[in-house]
Amino acid sequence: MLKSISHPLRPIIEKILKRAKPEGKRPELELLLTNILLYIKRVELNELTPEEKRFPGVPRFHFLALAPSTQLASTLFDQIRIIHDYKIQSASRIQEILIHRRGGSWPQVYSSNQVKVLELLSNNPTLNASQLSHLTGKSRPTITKIMNQIRNSFGVRQGYTANTSKFKLARFSIVFQTKSFEASQALEQWVLAEKPPFIGSLVFDLYYRNGFIVFLIPSQQRATRLFYQRTDWLTQNFFQRVQIHHTFDLFWKARFDDYDVENGRWRIPKTLENYPHSLFNESNLPKEVNFQRSIKMEAPIRFSRIDYLLANSDVLGGPTIQEKREFLRRFNYDLSTNAVWSQFKRLKEDGAVVPYVVFAGAGLEDFICLSLCCDSEIQSFIKSLAMLLPFSYVYITDKGVALFFKQPLGWSAIVNRIIKETPKLSGVDDFMVVHQESQSGISLGHEIYFRWNEKRQYWEYNDKEI
Repeated sequence: MLKSISHPLRPIIEKILKRAKPEGKRPELELLLTNILLYIKRVELNELTPEEKRFPGVPRFHFLALAPSTQLASTLFDQIRIIHDYKIQSASRIQEILIHRRGGSWPQVYSSNQVKVLELLSNNPTLNASQLSHLTGKSRPTITKIMNQIRNSFGVRQGYTANTSKFKLARFSIVFQTKSFEASQALEQWVLAEKPPFIGSLVFDLYYRNGFIVFLIPSQQRATRLFYQRTDWLTQNFFQRVQIHHTFDLFWKARFDDYDVENGRWRIPKTLENYPHSLFNESNLPKEVNFQRSIKMEAPIRFSRIDYLLANSDVLGGPTIQEKREFLRRFNYDLSTNAVWSQFKRLKEDGAVVPYVVFAGAGLEDFICLSLCCDSEIQSFIKSLAMLLPFSYVYITDKGVALFFKQPLGWSAIVNRIIKETPKLSGVDDFMVVHQESQSGISLGHEIYFRWNEKRQYWEYNDKEI
């Protein structure tokens, strides 16, 4: 297959394979590199041949399952060039670079000007260059330069994401521990082979045992009932431990109070040094914390398939109107610039899309997920904990709460304390941890768009698909 792919990166990959040692690992490495090459080709909007589309995926990386990301494609392209230029020969080392470290190595220091802009964006993700210029007192060209720096050097992304309840979709999460390494492989291979339409994403932790699956299930009584019935099948076949959550609210926040510009490191707040006891005293918590809300249980809107795709276009395509047009063309929708602008504006006005900012770099590396079955008091406690973390998401669910946060460098001891002490709190019935690699996982959610019946305003499915 590799020899038949037309792409300027192919000769470089062939040289890497020729040097790779031991020789017995070359077929496995070729499978991975071919998947990466097909992924890059797909992101570049080059049409894949029927034979290329049938090419088998590999665990942890499937060129058709991963959401198109120009940033990830660019990172992979650069890493392949580095592997070639530095003549890295170890097959296992090459795989580690491309899979386990494909999030890239971001620069570790924000400047004071960049921190100021990021603070403003975290409180209002919709701010543009003109508004930021007014608020900071800096010229618009200076702000534009800062924005380009934090996007290109740190991978900071600003845009809108779908408020799923507006699209008659309920967000369910299964947090799990598999029965074995082989069960993890079998689960991932099942998802890649079957591509269940209502799975949003599948993520494993660093040790390939714990993880979570996000489902976007039609908010229709029969679909929800079927979902709960089918989770028994997943448990019987793959899981040793499991939590099933229905998300009602999703909040996120970024906080730069503890970022040390001079040293490029995040200070540990004094309140966390005496965790968990210090968090029960409100005087130890920040006075003003502006949580942003991404999911709300709200009445749905009347929408089209194009609306649903547009609602996911910032994450999967890009934030500009032209990038949205290109994203829609992948699904054979060719709209004018004005039509895309007008349709997306209506989605914002309807609350069908909500603003977000994703922060990276400056020592913020992998995600930690703490998933708790607990009472309402612990839900509030975890939200208090999120107030003290640099970048976090709080999911309020029917069973309790899930906290996702980016662990800063040098915080291992305090994070281990949080993981050790939180399950001991009164009101916690069950506690699970997933240590997620940056940019790892499988994403499929946007592909359900064609199942939307525009006339009846109803998600179509057959029972086996849920």
